[in-house]
Amino acid sequence: IFRRSSGEGEEGRDYSAITGQTVELQLPTHLESISSTLIRDAVDQGRDISNLIDSAAQEFIYLHGLYLREPQDKPLLQAEDLTFHRFLQLPEELPEAVELCAELLEMFEGAGVRVIRMGLHPGRELEERMAAGPYHQALRQFVESERLLRRIVEELGKPGRYEVRVNPRDISTALGQGKENLRRLSEMGYAVTFTQDENVERGRVKVSSTFSKVAGCGAEPRGLATERSEEA
Repeated sequence: IFRRSSGEGEEGRDYSAITGQTVELQLPTHLESISSTLIRDAVDQGRDISNLIDSAAQEFIYLHGLYLREPQDKPLLQAEDLTFHRFLQLPEELPEAVELCAELLEMFEGAGVRVIRMGLHPGRELEERMAAGPYHQALRQFVESERLLRRIVEELGKPGRYEVRVNPRDISTALGQGKENLRRLSEMGYAVTFTQDENVERGRVKVSSTFSKVAGCGAEPRGLATERSEEA
């Protein structure tokens, strides 16, 4: 429920008749004067509403003749087809989508833009209406794992044995789904052991080549993320 600070009689409203959870939000001051009635009147009189709503919504309203009172032949802004342009070639397979999203995530967060959500919420309607393109309900986890793998590779030297320290909360991400990152590192010639270290910042890694055990081989030093300890 959006409240207006200038509204009268809104304090202490009784929402007991509303079933479900209610959340009160305060409208920003510069938006308080905007209302659906104001928008309808402006459209009906053929006035510009670009300062009231998003330009794409404005084009859609005028294209489809919405919010008009009788008669319907009042002068309008010239309506044209609403077109969208694709700036990126969208990937068709999941691995390509993960790589692209990992690059975009790094770019956005590097610019100080927090990415709150990635991918679509799973459900029957999505599965029934999905037309094309890759989809996975754990897309965010795949992307975070891909990004962490890239950071690990950047820190590694020539192929050999390495210890990679990560924050305990990142250990699953570092290993990858089904230990996919371990497999890919092995294919590159790296024998990597992951160590959990509370002093390592989330999403970051620290690499060292001075250790004696490799993940999944021999005894398991305390704190190392070997296959057996991860399954436990």
